[in-house]
Amino acid sequence: MQQEVINKIKKSLLDNDIDYSEAYEEIKRLSKAWHRKEWKVKRRELIKDFCEKCGVKSAVFVMQHTKHPEQFHIIKERIGISKQSEFEKENRKADLILSESRYKYLSQLSMLDSPFFYEKQAELLSPLFTQELEQHLDSIKVVRMCCPICSRLITKRNYRKTMAIYKCEMKHEFVIPNEVDYYSVYRTRDRQKARCKSLMKEIRKEKFEYDKKLYAIRRSIDAIVGRISLLESIEQHEEYMSLKHTMTYCKSCAYKEDKENGLIR
Repeated sequence: MQQEVINKIKKSLLDNDIDYSEAYEEIKRLSKAWHRKEWKVKRRELIKDFCEKCGVKSAVFVMQHTKHPEQFHIIKERIGISKQSEFEKENRKADLILSESRYKYLSQLSMLDSPFFYEKQAELLSPLFTQELEQHLDSIKVVRMCCPICSRLITKRNYRKTMAIYKCEMKHEFVIPNEVDYYSVYRTRDRQKARCKSLMKEIRKEKFEYDKKLYAIRRSIDAIVGRISLLESIEQHEEYMSLKHTMTYCKSCAYKEDKENGLIR
């Protein structure tokens, strides 16, 4: 019954009908081989009446495995390294996405000092300034009134209708305000800042798309490596459960060998 389930999982993996992580969870739910009746019967048949290592004939004897299956994560790491050359094409796709994306500016911009942030940002992003960007800024530009003394923007609540004068937040009073261009989308009247903010918005969108593509590539590589690794892991465990690589040891010899091989602490 257990073997039928294992064979079904193997076929699903080979046909790529199941994700390796799902198959791994199904295998974990199966009962351990050494708890099954057929294992115990076969074990009794194989155990001899002497230790095949030290030759002692009067002791408690156990079945000692001379070959153990690797842990799944170790197999996966090993296969991932061995298959690396085969997956370089997939990785080059990710590099291509990166080279075509402008999001590389994000890491450089994050290192800029704050006092002259926008000046340095504009200098760094200047190769990306285009006619389309200028047209975009012109389309979102609005005219706002500001204080002629401190240049603060004026809102309706700072206009005193009864006296027909304006009053800014710094308590300056005046009759005729100045007019300035304001880019409300980016909350600034500085066109250079608006340029930078508009570009950074685009770059962050590109970064998001790049991360999605890179994640998809990594998932596809992980699925291939995981499937190959799990199939090898199943083969190793089937070989282990066949009891081909076993010897009869006394408990003392079995303990010493397991400790030397790091199977017990």
